[in-house]
Amino acid sequence: DAEDYVHHDIMNDTSGPFLTMVEQQKNPYPKNIATGCHYRHVETQNTEVSWKLDGQLTSINLRRCDILERKQRSDGNYVYTARVWNHRDLDEEQLIADPEEFIVLNIPHRAVKFVEAAYSNDMFNRNAFRHHIGFPDEIFPIAWRNKRIS
Repeated sequence: DAEDYVHHDIMNDTSGPFLTMVEQQKNPYPKNIATGCHYRHVETQNTEVSWKLDGQLTSINLRRCDILERKQRSDGNYVYTARVWNHRDLDEEQLIADPEEFIVLNIPHRAVKFVEAAYSNDMFNRNAFRHHIGFPDEIFPIAWRNKRIS
């Protein structure tokens, strides 16, 4: 519902650490919020890999992820262990064969973001403002129209 909706950009403006899945059981994020991790997959037989920056943090490599563990390094920055998931826009070589068993270690805080949970952005809100956009038939060629005007 609209009253519970929080835009992910507002959540990303907070500077605190991301919550683990266990912590979220007691203190859940809003229903429309999920966590995303920047991760570029390289084919491997391992089920656990250490995160590394391969190029820039681009949106195509932002995958929904479940934060399993958080550690604070001696410099004060956080790193995370997460299960990362595939999404439909990935090239075949980027797909993780078994994401339920695939874990990424040492993901830096800057590579984790809040994202919209599936089917939860504001366009799916029952109370979203919608308005019919009408065009007069005369602006379209007759050949384009479904109904013929005599």
